[in-house]
Amino acid sequence: MKIRIKPNIDPIEYALTWPLLAETSSTLLEILRTDVMRYLEYLTHDLAQSDPDRAAKEIQRAADRLKTIAAMLPGAEDP
Repeated sequence: MKIRIKPNIDPIEYALTWPLLAETSSTLLEILRTDVMRYLEYLTHDLAQSDPDRAAKEIQRAADRLKTIAAMLPGAEDP
């Protein structure tokens, strides 16, 4: 799968919204997982103190994405 990332788009938004197809490579899944984990770190350390309600919603959003990625990783292959 060839990836085209638009300039000026936050990589975290890609990690949270990029369509995950059945043929998504394990390499891409690992990159997305790393980006989501970085975002979770930000949420729990910074945003949670300044806007706890938004942080809670974003943490749930990130957790849902991590569940999807984790479910796909065992069967994913690199081309």
